[in-house]
Amino acid sequence: MKCLFVFFALLLLPLSAQEASPTSLQNLEALTAQWIGLRGTLAEEERMWLQRKKHWEEEIALLKEEAKALQGERDAQTSFLNRYDVERGKLMAQADVLRAELQELDRILSLTRRQIEALIPFLPESLQASLPVALKTEQQPADEFRMQNAQNRVAFLSGFEAIQNRFHTTREVLEINGERRQVEVLYAGLAQAWAVTPDHSVAGVGVPGPEGWTWDFTQTDPEAVHLALQVFQRQETAVLTQLPLSLQKEKGP
Repeated sequence: MKCLFVFFALLLLPLSAQEASPTSLQNLEALTAQWIGLRGTLAEEERMWLQRKKHWEEEIALLKEEAKALQGERDAQTSFLNRYDVERGKLMAQADVLRAELQELDRILSLTRRQIEALIPFLPESLQASLPVALKTEQQPADEFRMQNAQNRVAFLSGFEAIQNRFHTTREVLEINGERRQVEVLYAGLAQAWAVTPDHSVAGVGVPGPEGWTWDFTQTDPEAVHLALQVFQRQETAVLTQLPLSLQKEKGP
């Protein structure tokens, strides 16, 4: 519209103006060209500005989305850390309880070891092989083998109790009147025992004590002990027989 306005303005100029010098017309044409070029430049700059604005708006939208996603990740990490702190607190409390339980277990294991060591003298060597385990099988350090040691001691005590509640026969070598002789022994649990030589010439009665077994070969009937052994081994029919009981006051297991 502005171009048409300029064109009509030129038509309305007086004839004298229209007959102006060529230089004036050239200047007018140059100014018109500059104005048209300026308008094109402004239009191009406006188009580029709109493109940049659109691009910036898109970048801002992307940044907002990224910020939203980062905030979500941050919230998730914060929630995880909070849960971690709670679980860590629970685990630490459980660890404290476990340490206390292990200390109590160590105390019990130490007590049972002392009890077992006190029981060893009451157990004849000939019967020790019947136990499933022995204290010498324990492993060190205790932290790594605590459960195994506990199982060993339970098995030892169970085996010891089984021996204590049954009759047993063994062959041993005992000292009789200063001479070591082979004898056959009948154990009544771990409270009393009777021994007799193979030729039935000597017999004795034994009792356990803290220092081991003590034997008396002075007042026991060899034939009575031999008969008891034969009956126990089912080599003779059951009959009544009298065996001496020691009156020695020894503390049993």
